[in-house]
Amino acid sequence: MSSLQLLQLTEHGRNLFSSRRRTLAVVSGALLAGGTLAYAQSGRRRKHREENHSNDGNVHSRSKENISQNGVDGKVVKPRKKKNLLKSLHFLAAILLKKIGPSGTNYLLGLMLTAVLRTAIGHRLAKVQGYLFKSAFLRRVPTFTRLIIENLLLCFLQSTVYQTSKYLTGSLSLRFKKILTDLIHADYFEIWFTTRSHM
Repeated sequence: MSSLQLLQLTEHGRNLFSSRRRTLAVVSGALLAGGTLAYAQSGRRRKHREENHSNDGNVHSRSKENISQNGVDGKVVKPRKKKNLLKSLHFLAAILLKKIGPSGTNYLLGLMLTAVLRTAIGHRLAKVQGYLFKSAFLRRVPTFTRLIIENLLLCFLQSTVYQTSKYLTGSLSLRFKKILTDLIHADYFEIWFTTRSHM
């Protein structure tokens, strides 16, 4: 089979693959939109039902509310407050970034740099592998040899950057845990000493 026929076959396969991918994208988009619409409608129905239930002047519903407020044993059960997650994360990040120190800042900057490098290397590796298959189909030996060497070098570089980012993540997590532990111990012993001095 000549290289021209192989090229035509790969172009036909690529067109078929792109049409299947387009169909899959349309179907998954329709499913996602339908699921979102159904979820929104069920939330509206539930809210409408709760409003009707709360507006109902039935004695039975009032007794149920009293039971839920007073609990089964007559104890007052307070409704659980939802914690504001973003506010907690903001507070925690402010504490950690304030006490991180210069070496922790270097670790953080190194982690950002490795994240950018991993993205760039992954993108280049995907391109090289695409060119590699193309040169294999077209039987271009010198291009194939150059690309296989570049592929191996990029794989080695990618694994090195991955291990570096893993090390930096572990070091940062250890530093954050140490900061939080020291802070909690300092607050605990301060409270303990103040209560002992008042006795």
